Amino acid sequence: MVKAGAPTPSSSTKGLHVQVNLTQSTINGNLYLIMSVIPESGPAQARKDMQKLEDWGAPAYRTLQELVADRIREAILRGWLKPGQRLDQAEIAERFQVSRMPVREALRTLEAEGLVRFLPHKGVEVCDLSVEEIEEIYQIRCVLESMAIRLAIPKMTPEMLENLKALVDEMEEVIDDPLAWTTLNHRFHSELYAISGRPRLLGIIDSLRNTVQPYLVSDISHPQRARRAIQEHRAILEACERGDANAASDLIIAHLQHVCDSLVHNRKLRQESK
Repeated sequence: MVKAGAPTPSSSTKGLHVQVNLTQSTINGNLYLIMSVIPESGPAQARKDMQKLEDWGAPAYRTLQELVADRIREAILRGWLKPGQRLDQAEIAERFQVSRMPVREALRTLEAEGLVRFLPHKGVEVCDLSVEEIEEIYQIRCVLESMAIRLAIPKMTPEMLENLKALVDEMEEVIDDPLAWTTLNHRFHSELYAISGRPRLLGIIDSLRNTVQPYLVSDISHPQRARRAIQEHRAILEACERGDANAASDLIIAHLQHVCDSLVHNRKLRQESK
């Protein structure tokens, strides 16, 4: 065991000679073990050594805020927490055995992602999107996802196509399980667009998709809608296999528009029933 604050023996990784110090630090009530890396060389060599540190990657700290946000996000995306449902911060804190501070910070994170909203004098609720908001999200998605697939097609290999086809086959097998189906659907679109090699583009698309995901879980509970989506996925892959970026782009837009129309229809029915 290494004593906090004491230097460890020097280490060497890929020709990098360093002295490693471990210290404890408390930040916002969270205890961290901090690793300080000090090159064992002069200034010129130090610059070269520090450049090599990029190969190591950043340490993966997980704060209470992040852990709570992950659990609430999962509950929203899986449809366990419904659009419009109130979230009691005290109840969440008790459930996770934490103080209210990380819960509030977690909810602020989810607010930035468009999954919850803070209401003046009323608390926090899962976002309940209006018809206009759903339409706007899908208008943006049509532009971004058609761009993603155009960028992906030149980089697509036969192996990648086979993996995507296998995902569609799995979706057909779980067509009566909305939760499993939507999980595979998310993987299908994510893996398809990831081929583009544009992580920032993918991040924006993923954020928009998460915002409407709770509605999709409910909508896809109708098997005929899931079957239509599967047929559209297969048509998209056929266009990709031909290398036809225009057709694939048009099919993605049509697919998203069909989903949007269905979600808007359901949203209007909910409004009328109130």
